[in-house]
Amino acid sequence: PAPAPARTPSILSSTITSVALLQQDMASARTASTIHADIHRLLQQPQPQAQAQTPPREELYQILPSPEILSRLQSLASDYPDFATLTTTQEWFGLPRAGSSRDCPHDAAYPSANGDGCNNYVLILQDKEAHPDDSDVQSPLLRPPADGEYYLSLEGGWWKDESKFDDLDGNERSGWKYLPDVFLSGSVHGDERVGPTSLVEMSELLLESARCESLPRRRFRPSGYYEGLDDRDGGGGGSDGGADDRGEEKEDVLRWKNEVVAAQTCRRSLADRGIPDPFRRWLARLVSTRRTVVIPTANALGYARNERTEDGIDPNRDFPFDVLPKNRDECMQTVAGRSINELFRSHLF
Repeated sequence: PAPAPARTPSILSSTITSVALLQQDMASARTASTIHADIHRLLQQPQPQAQAQTPPREELYQILPSPEILSRLQSLASDYPDFATLTTTQEWFGLPRAGSSRDCPHDAAYPSANGDGCNNYVLILQDKEAHPDDSDVQSPLLRPPADGEYYLSLEGGWWKDESKFDDLDGNERSGWKYLPDVFLSGSVHGDERVGPTSLVEMSELLLESARCESLPRRRFRPSGYYEGLDDRDGGGGGSDGGADDRGEEKEDVLRWKNEVVAAQTCRRSLADRGIPDPFRRWLARLVSTRRTVVIPTANALGYARNERTEDGIDPNRDFPFDVLPKNRDECMQTVAGRSINELFRSHLF
């Protein structure tokens, strides 16, 4: 029989092929290892910083200094006149300022403030449309001279005004008696820095929500809305009184349209900042169903100086509680303590 074909070439070829495949696998393994090493090295390297972008306002956070707090409070009172009133315990209760001429120079510009030192500002959040007769929210220019006893005399919830007869005794109703009171204070210790900023931001959110929920102020479309009132020329044989009526009707339509747009804008803005409709309504209800008295910097002098005390006295230990008779002259020495005490005397917090 013919000899079997030699297997050497086949074995050699297979061996060479196996070695080549093994080398390829090893190279692949080295490549994979190299890739993993490169990725690890890249992850450890500092990445180039993208161009810095200013985050939305709600993501910014900084401790507000005293002048900025005053500016924000004045803006809130100006922007939301139907819901906010700004005053001081100096003009409300006749208290002195704390400190000297070197302290709180920004307070010199506040109306009705006399003397040197720091004011103790009070922001009152309340629906003035629903409770217009409350002495707390009357314009400071319309109030009698600062007299704490005068305001204490109103504790029963009535104005003693004989010119108006809303009950059998000839007294005018006010919101004093019917609204629950809430008291919020910040920085009784001047070195406790977060409270004032938090209260200013909280007040702004409450007021913005209340104002937004109140729009449009007129719940129903004006009568001329469906009649193409904007196209009327104001003529047409009517009397001057009729033309005036049409002019007023047109103003009502334009005012209503503007308020609808404002309502849509503010609600969309709040929703974009994480305040959906149910939360907005809830925040607005907090304003409409109670009186919230906010004193952001109770220890105004200590906050301005970034000191715990008010001229060396701890306001949080300055209240007339559990005081020995021999030490009765050692309380109510700070303007901060006296401010809070007067507010508690005149409100049922």
